[in-house]
Amino acid sequence: MIEVIKTKSYEKEAAFVNIKGAIYNPINYQQQSFTLKCRVDTGFDGGILVPYEFYSDIQIIGIQPLIRQWTLADGEKKTVYICAAYIHSIDSYEFGAPGKPVKFVIPIGNKEIKLIGMNLLKYFITTFNGQNKNFSVIIA
Repeated sequence: MIEVIKTKSYEKEAAFVNIKGAIYNPINYQQQSFTLKCRVDTGFDGGILVPYEFYSDIQIIGIQPLIRQWTLADGEKKTVYICAAYIHSIDSYEFGAPGKPVKFVIPIGNKEIKLIGMNLLKYFITTFNGQNKNFSVIIA
């Protein structure tokens, strides 16, 4: 069965979706919920990239994130924190429990950017229509 989750026009030449989910600590079972408006970025191979302010959220629930060097699409290398998260919904579409697992990436120094990338988009068919300036996210 194919179900269209979202068909939407671009905003400022970019595709955005609203997501809800939770950062999860598998050791103590605590979680920290989040709601974000994220740009859809097929050049980002992580799941969700969020501002550095989210680092305090992972500290609250006792997560010791991985620290890695991440290469951005333009070749720039950034030091990032990585932990596990689950996506519960994209816009009005809700996933069954526990949600879709993704990499939650927090670059040191990132102040604004919120992206969803291929680690989340791999669960869907995402089509972009540049001429009509819209996109669709489809569950197949």
